[in-house]
Amino acid sequence: MSAQPDPEAPDLALIVRQPGRPQELLIRYLTLLLNYRYGLELVVVDRFVEAFSAMQRHRERIRCAFVIRNRRVESRASIAPLSPEDEVPLFFLLPRSLIEEHRTLCHRMQNVHFCAWETAFSHTDSALTEVVGSVFAAQGIGDLAREVEGLSPEESERRIEHRLARLQTLPTLPEVALRIMRLVEDPDSTVEELEALLTRDPAVVHRLLQVVGAAAIGGATHRSRWTLHEAIVRLGRKQVGAIALQVKLMNSLVRPEESEFDLGRFWRHSVGTAVVADRLCRGGHLRLPEAIGFDDYWIGALLHDIGKLVLGFFFWPQFAETLAKMDEAGRTFREAETELGDLANHEFLGRVLLQRAKVGKNLVEAVGSHEDPGESPAPLVCLVHVADNLAKGLDLGYRSGEKVVFRASALQTLGLEPGTVDELKASLGPALVTEVDELVERCLGGEK
Repeated sequence: MSAQPDPEAPDLALIVRQPGRPQELLIRYLTLLLNYRYGLELVVVDRFVEAFSAMQRHRERIRCAFVIRNRRVESRASIAPLSPEDEVPLFFLLPRSLIEEHRTLCHRMQNVHFCAWETAFSHTDSALTEVVGSVFAAQGIGDLAREVEGLSPEESERRIEHRLARLQTLPTLPEVALRIMRLVEDPDSTVEELEALLTRDPAVVHRLLQVVGAAAIGGATHRSRWTLHEAIVRLGRKQVGAIALQVKLMNSLVRPEESEFDLGRFWRHSVGTAVVADRLCRGGHLRLPEAIGFDDYWIGALLHDIGKLVLGFFFWPQFAETLAKMDEAGRTFREAETELGDLANHEFLGRVLLQRAKVGKNLVEAVGSHEDPGESPAPLVCLVHVADNLAKGLDLGYRSGEKVVFRASALQTLGLEPGTVDELKASLGPALVTEVDELVERCLGGEK
């Protein structure tokens, strides 16, 4: 008796690749496209005989197949099993010079599609995202980012949760960082529980005690040496927990060698956004419709661009292309993503990463909507949005001189006017930048 297919098993994309550096670049791009956008797991093989075996084993789960080569496929018999009965879309990614002869080779096969290497990353109808997107749309293979557009938050979350299990390459936050976050979010947790958790990592405690003495945290006159218990009692469990989370993340995430992502600049912007959010709340500059806890706005601001880190670490060529578009056209990062096809934008990736970590819905929404808060945004979303743009205006962006865009709905929710924002930027000024730089240095272990 044959085994029944597992209804919870993820759908698959079968890839037959000829080894080589260009092929690996295309596979990295396909991972971003197929896994993040469409929720497909990749099965990558080097030989057609292995592909045939995979097709036999997983026939009910394989939704598409790709052939990536820079040499001619010699036999139609090698490729015909990749699209049995023309039901599975088969894509050829080849140098332009090989496409016509492969069209001839695939004569009478009905579900075969071609993309030239030379145009794979272009912004035309022959780009890989366009070719795959049009075929998938016609054949009912779902794009999660578009699938959840316009849905209620509850339905959107349900569909994303269902898809999360299929994301095989999504990184995870350090387990200790997640424990700190959950402890801070738990209203029933105690000072003793936080102290016990943190003391398991002496390096974090050492740097944490340096950080709480920084001007951005303790005030310009605060220079006393506290014990961990004193810091938690005096500053509060939520504030110390949020800062401990920051210290742990900043010392845990290591840039892969193949990436040129500027981790220092990333943290400078993230910490700068958190400090700006803190100044806005503590300074009474906002007319908040509801109170926002320190842990919510500090962690939300700190993690608001975590999707950029995912892109920069694991998909550097696409991240670099987005930066180039920003510089070339004077766009925001989000505008550049949209112009480049919105393959897997940083807000969506940040939202999915935090949902997978099972953090609070308010944080997820702040990270996933900070660029464009929408028509009726939550106060935390608005605060992160305004703090993000003020940080950029103070030259604390990932890029120097980044474009600043304040959404009217966010300003209105916080009781701000465009002129008021300009005054806030001027009042924060160079002193805040100096404090942010000191705070980043202390988080990373620099002595003061």
